[in-house]
Amino acid sequence: MTRVVFIDTSVLANILRVPGKDQERDKVVAKMKQQSREGTQFVLPVTAVIECGNHIAQISTPNADRLAVARRFTALLRQVASGTAPWVFNRADWDGSFWTSLLAGASTGEALEYLLQRRVGTGDVAIIAERDLYRRRTGIADVRIWTLDDDLSAYS
Repeated sequence: MTRVVFIDTSVLANILRVPGKDQERDKVVAKMKQQSREGTQFVLPVTAVIECGNHIAQISTPNADRLAVARRFTALLRQVASGTAPWVFNRADWDGSFWTSLLAGASTGEALEYLLQRRVGTGDVAIIAERDLYRRRTGIADVRIWTLDDDLSAYS
C-alpha cells in the first residue's frame, strides 16, 4: 500500500529555500528523495501553502531575493496543479465540518483554545484537521504529517 505523507510548512520552506526557514534543507531533500523512491505519495495541504506564502512575503533576511523565492514557490504550485510534481494538492473543504474539527483540536484530543495556550498554532491544528478529513474521505488510515516542528510532530 502507498504511504501517504502530508507536507508541513517547515518542510516546504526548506525545499523552497526560504531564507531563515531552510536550515535543514539538505536533510529534507535527501529524505524526500528516499521516500519518493519508496513510493510515498506526498500531499500538500492548503494550510502549508498559505503559511509558506506568508513566510515568503515576510522574509526579512538582508539581501534576500524575495522575488526569486516567490518564483520558486509559484513554479512548484504550478507543477502540483498540472500534475507534474511528485505531490498532490489536498482537496480542502473548509466548510462547517472543517471548522468544527479545527475548534475541537482535530484528532489531538484537546480543544483549540487549550492547544493555543500550549503554543500549538492554528496552522498546525489546521494541518491535522486536513489530514483527518483526508483519512475519512479516502479511507486510508495511515496518513502521516512530515514536519520539523516538535509541537506538531507529537500529532503526526
